Amino acid sequence: MVEEIFAIDRKRFSCALEFYTVNASMWAANSLKQGVECGLTQDTKGQYRTTTVANKLENALKEAWKVDEYWVSAPSLPVSKMKLAVNKLVDCKLNADGRISIRAIYEMLKEPPFGFMACNISAFFIGFLLKEYVKEGSLSWSDGLSSDELTIDKFKDMVDEIIKLDNTPNTRYRDKYLVALTPEEKSFLATTIEAFDLSKNTCTTIEQARERVRSKMKELGFPLWTLNSIITDKVPGADTEVVKSIIELYCALANNNDKDKTDNDIALEIGKISMEDDAIKHQLRTLFKKENCYEGMINYLSSYKDGVLVKLAKKINDKGQYINELRKKFDADAANWVWRIDTIDKKIDELIMDYEIAAETASILGPVNSYEEAIYSWLEKCSRIKLPYQAIKDELGAASQLFFMLNNLSHDRKLADNKKSEFLSQMKSYGTDFTDIYNNKQPSLFEKTYDFYLQGLSPADINKIFLKLPQNSFTADKADFSNKVGQLVADYKKQMGSQRLKELWKEKTGTESPFDWSKKHRMPILAMIPENQEKEARRMFGIINSSSSSASDVEFAIEYLESATFFDALKDASLRDKNFIRLFLGNYSAVITDIEKVKDYLYEHITDAPYHWLGSQAVRSALEKYAESLYNSNGYLIAAQKIDSMPAEEVKRYLKDMIKNNMTVGLEIIRNN
Repeated sequence: MVEEIFAIDRKRFSCALEFYTVNASMWAANSLKQGVECGLTQDTKGQYRTTTVANKLENALKEAWKVDEYWVSAPSLPVSKMKLAVNKLVDCKLNADGRISIRAIYEMLKEPPFGFMACNISAFFIGFLLKEYVKEGSLSWSDGLSSDELTIDKFKDMVDEIIKLDNTPNTRYRDKYLVALTPEEKSFLATTIEAFDLSKNTCTTIEQARERVRSKMKELGFPLWTLNSIITDKVPGADTEVVKSIIELYCALANNNDKDKTDNDIALEIGKISMEDDAIKHQLRTLFKKENCYEGMINYLSSYKDGVLVKLAKKINDKGQYINELRKKFDADAANWVWRIDTIDKKIDELIMDYEIAAETASILGPVNSYEEAIYSWLEKCSRIKLPYQAIKDELGAASQLFFMLNNLSHDRKLADNKKSEFLSQMKSYGTDFTDIYNNKQPSLFEKTYDFYLQGLSPADINKIFLKLPQNSFTADKADFSNKVGQLVADYKKQMGSQRLKELWKEKTGTESPFDWSKKHRMPILAMIPENQEKEARRMFGIINSSSSSASDVEFAIEYLESATFFDALKDASLRDKNFIRLFLGNYSAVITDIEKVKDYLYEHITDAPYHWLGSQAVRSALEKYAESLYNSNGYLIAAQKIDSMPAEEVKRYLKDMIKNNMTVGLEIIRNN
């Protein structure tokens, strides 16, 4: 029975691996990657090497081991039959589809007459059978989403995965492919790697190359086609037209919108051209430099629309920054590498517009060196306008649209791209009107717009109020600003009244205020006011002394001053002394005879200002001490002399009168007698 089964097996699987004499470890599945490598390199090692001659893999394949085209020289060998079947399958699929999966190869080898199984020797034979495809470099690796160079390690992984899948199924497994490269594709990849200075292992397929080219184009800073004008200077001897055609093809590859040409078609065209001229890739490497693209763009701008951008840049003295400003517009778009000439021209036109705005702004507002400075200059100028746009917009005449756009600019802090052309037109037409309104007409606009609040004021007064208006008013709310003007006018009128009041007081008294009059004459001014006028006079004096009186108080004070009758009294020195004696000295006047001296004494010894002396306890105490000192030094002698000259009866009568009103004197007489 066993022999019959073996016979059936041999008949069905005539080229099976089990008919080779090998070590038992070959039937395990524990070193698949090493087996693939040994087969690829025809160099046994690890568990694939044995000292038992009969079990050596080299002997099992002795007529094929290290024999070129063994399947031709010994076609009857089982391994040759395997090789021929593999070659037929691989070549057929590569020719038809351009790729073949490792699964398809393995599945074919599992079928009769080969019967491969999930074990080490299968991995070894797959490596041996496919070594010519892997080692000659004509194929690449792909998983259907990405591609890479087909290295030995990549191939080992492919075989390891597919064999293990037999034992451990994985629904997430993605087929791995051997992908064929045509001579044109290989030429394209070689040229691209050299021209753009790319790493070979990152550029093994057309798809990879396209992405790397896009990335490199972005690093160049400016579009690749700008190099067309400097080909002869940078790569002498190169065929200019050929180089231009390749540049155009690379630009098309980076951004392919051609429905009739695929990326593969473009790549093959580049490869075909490169195959005809092996030097071209080296010439491209010399040409494809960042500094060359910079120079090429300078050349292009110098000729574009008669070099208008360069001329404008010189006009505003931008110090050559126009090229960097253009680069900023590229950087603003992450896909700058896809720009065609018409797209780049659009960006240049946008920059020309910016520079025209800067140049026109310079002619109106003064020197600016860039578009950004121009916008800032307008914003700064508008911030110094003292009137709200909403309040004066109907009085701006032909310049109203320019002011409207400036108002929007002041709010948004930037000018929208779709408004730049109109803004430039408005500047050109009404820039001088703006300057005239800004420099000369704001006061008259203020007077006309706010005439309701300004009634009764002279032109000089109106101008003073205008000068008090705050800056940054251009964008102010109309109603809020009207309230502000009303408050300014009220404050000004109040200030005018206060000033008139002070001037009137000084005119009549020669002093700055009642407080100052009191200080000057060393006595409170209220001491000079008749009692029936004291209440109103005190109020009036307080208003003059204060710096924050209301308008109605000021008006009252002015009216009071204009009708007051006490000014002559204030000027009368003898009346001032008389009132001082009456209100402050009283009986002390018997010993205090020098009025000015006692005033100076009080001023030096009393902390209260003279304006506040009336009714001050501190003043009374100081006068008592002062009088007592005078009495003690000389006054009592005068009193004694008078007593000596008086008749005795008159003295007795005087003493009797005194003890009636002065208990202190009476007690002294009782105590001493």
